[in-house]
Amino acid sequence: MEAPSLAGDGHSKTSTTLREFFKERGVVFGKTEKGAEAKKAQQFRKYSTEIDKLVTVIAKDNLQEWGVNSFKDGYYRTVVTNEDITVYRVFGNNARATGTFTTSKPSLNRIQTKIDSAILPEWKNSLHYEAEIVIPKGTKLNIGKVEKQFTKSGTELFGNADQFLMPENWNNGWIKNIREVKP
Repeated sequence: MEAPSLAGDGHSKTSTTLREFFKERGVVFGKTEKGAEAKKAQQFRKYSTEIDKLVTVIAKDNLQEWGVNSFKDGYYRTVVTNEDITVYRVFGNNARATGTFTTSKPSLNRIQTKIDSAILPEWKNSLHYEAEIVIPKGTKLNIGKVEKQFTKSGTELFGNADQFLMPENWNNGWIKNIREVKP
């Protein structure tokens, strides 16, 4: 049995669905530009950082796999700083003050930092110290959110803190202060 036509006078007799009926009248179903923009905005919020308004997005760097995997869902942006930006890096034991990973907020304590920055025990970062670093205007960074990690025992370190990959061989003169982190 053939489906009844929804078409009226002056419309195609082949319209058999509401979608076709409305399409003939200029109504578009599915993703609209506003819908796509809303989805893009929602995705951006998921990966946004505290410094987003202080940087300009540029062509994306092709990071090595370890770099990509350090970001939540592998999503990161390559940016240039529009002004000097203060960031923070916890370190100690095998981790140096001049390492690669920094974040936007100072550490509250070692335990919270370990969870938020997903720092695995095998990396031997004691988290005893924190460097306050001022990144100069015009510096290229890769930014996003920290990807979660799992310890060997299966404990999940949630991540999701802001994460900024510092330029290779960045100037240790950018370090403005070093303090001890609360246990």
